[in-house]
Amino acid sequence: MNIALLGPTGSGKGSLIHSVVDRFGLHPIALGDVLRQKATYGTALGLLTREFVQNGELVPDEYVDAMVEECFRHLPAGNGTILDGFPRTAGQARFLDDLLADLGQKLDAAIYLNLPEHVILERVARREPQRHDDEPHILRHRLHVFRRMVGPVLKHYYDTGRLVLLHADAPAHEVQLSLTQVLDGVAAGKHPAFSEHDFNFLEQILKPRFEPPTTPDPALNLVLLGGPGSGKGTQAEAVCKTFHLPHVSTGDLFRDNIKRQTELGRLAKGYMDRGELVPDDVTERMVAARLAQPDAAHGFVLDGFPRTVSQAEALDEILHAINKKVTGVVHLEVGDEEIVRRLSGRRICRQCQAPFHMIFKKPRREGVCNHCGGPLYQRDDDKAETILVRLKNYHRQTTPLIAYYRTAGVLTEVKGEGELTAIRAAMLAAVKLFSEEPASATVV
Repeated sequence: MNIALLGPTGSGKGSLIHSVVDRFGLHPIALGDVLRQKATYGTALGLLTREFVQNGELVPDEYVDAMVEECFRHLPAGNGTILDGFPRTAGQARFLDDLLADLGQKLDAAIYLNLPEHVILERVARREPQRHDDEPHILRHRLHVFRRMVGPVLKHYYDTGRLVLLHADAPAHEVQLSLTQVLDGVAAGKHPAFSEHDFNFLEQILKPRFEPPTTPDPALNLVLLGGPGSGKGTQAEAVCKTFHLPHVSTGDLFRDNIKRQTELGRLAKGYMDRGELVPDDVTERMVAARLAQPDAAHGFVLDGFPRTVSQAEALDEILHAINKKVTGVVHLEVGDEEIVRRLSGRRICRQCQAPFHMIFKKPRREGVCNHCGGPLYQRDDDKAETILVRLKNYHRQTTPLIAYYRTAGVLTEVKGEGELTAIRAAMLAAVKLFSEEPASATVV
């Protein structure tokens, strides 16, 4: 039996899992523990994740998915599992279904712990030791973001007949008893029926939060999408220089906030220091603060955010608050074979970190840095087998995002293979159309 236990912070997932694992013979898989364990034991994925964290960058979802997959594939045969903290998105829910199907298994139920916000606030206020993100104003925003993200996950499991809503607004021993009864039923192939209250909750959590502005302020607000090795950074630089727009990169935002020790920087660093993923609500607040700055008043190029449909909805919400909307989205298309060729040829100097490429930027002496004479090496995430895993998971999470923007009528796709000058010209032509004739840009 495989179970996903879902719920907001303060819902008691950890204690509930501890109370049922022995009775049902379930192996607990907590996402935070998986990340810390992989980094501690020096696995390739763990070391790469730690490198992202130490550099003040977001850990890509494809790394998280790959670590969860690694964890499942190393479990002894016949073990059931109970997941905490995963899946966080509908894309990850589909990934988990595919992974378990490949292992000849399935997810039997996704159990959501449903309780009112005021109860969560009361519980978290009593938590010891208190953390900076337990402050009410931070917690309320975090819960708002969680509800937006979890809605599509719940819909996925409801549509596939595996969702169970468990009312967790009760003393701990009563919730434990309810969970035990639910698991007994799931083990026997029976799921509890939905009540009218359950249907009302689902309807509310899936309801659109706001309407886009009808007369937004004129601006060239661009989102740049592309896989690893697609050349997004290079193209973003050209677009920003030509159209005099600020380049807003999530990696730069994190490093800047941590360096300046802003409230958000301290909050993000607290998660990083505990070996945890930085939640989406922190990222969204950083993006919101950056897009509200004067230099972004006439537009921006956003790189690295959004990565999921939930984050795209968050961006719409952020822009709506300042009477703006996304003007255009450019998807830089590069085939998987070309990405593997590009990334697997990359080499880094161990001493000065200078980058080289075995095809595009060869060192004068093989294996030796031109600048300091240090040895060159290939990072684990630049090896072909790692790249293919990353690409598989990247496509799984990005395909719905591309469809989201295509449906919104703001997407154009530019071929990212060939001569650099031709790619740059196509990119600038697409952006120019967005600035002059937004309706025509989608047919480039």
